[in-house]
Amino acid sequence: DSRWTALWPAERPNAGADLLDLYRGLLTLIATDRPDEKTLEEHKVTSLFGEVIEASKGSRWVMALTLASSIEAIVNRIGERSLPLTPVELKAIEDLKAYLDGSCAPDRIVKRLKTSLESLPSLSTANAMRRLADGGIIRKADVETWNKIRNRVMHGELVSPYSSEKDDKNLRELARLFHDLAREVVRRALV
Repeated sequence: DSRWTALWPAERPNAGADLLDLYRGLLTLIATDRPDEKTLEEHKVTSLFGEVIEASKGSRWVMALTLASSIEAIVNRIGERSLPLTPVELKAIEDLKAYLDGSCAPDRIVKRLKTSLESLPSLSTANAMRRLADGGIIRKADVETWNKIRNRVMHGELVSPYSSEKDDKNLRELARLFHDLAREVVRRALV
C-alpha cells in the first residue's frame, strides 16, 4: 500500500479548498515550467512522486534511499542555495586560487581545492533545508532525520528490512519532509 506517498494526506479528506489550491498550484507548476515544450516528458516534481510510489513497493532501504534523494531534488528545485559572499571573501577566494596556480602541489590537489573554493557561495542541501526550517516551511526534526538517514543510505548502509518503531518513525519523517517540500514548490508556483 503506497497511500503514504500521496501528495494529499489521507487524514485531510474534507479540506476541499486546500485540495483545490494544491491542485491549482500543481497544474500551474506543470504548465509554466516547460523549458522545452516539444518534449512530453513528465514534470520533475511529478516524476519524483512516481519514483517514490515505485520505491514504496521495494525494500525499506530502497524507500529510504529514494525518499532521501527525492528530497534533495526538491530542495534543489526550490533554489535558495546561494550564499552571497562579501567583497573581502570574494577577494580572498581569488587570492587563494592565484596562490594555488603558482604552487607546486599536484594537479589533483589543486583542482580539488579550487572546486571547494568555487562551491563556497553555495549552500549544501542540509543548510538550505535548515533555512527552510528556520522559516517554518519544514520541521527541524525532519531535516535532522533526513541528514542522518541520507548519509547512511547514500553510503551503502542498509536500513533494516524489519519494521521497528524507530525505523518506521524515520521513514514517516522522511515522507512528511518530502510532502512538505513538494507542497512548498507548488505553493511557490502560485506566487
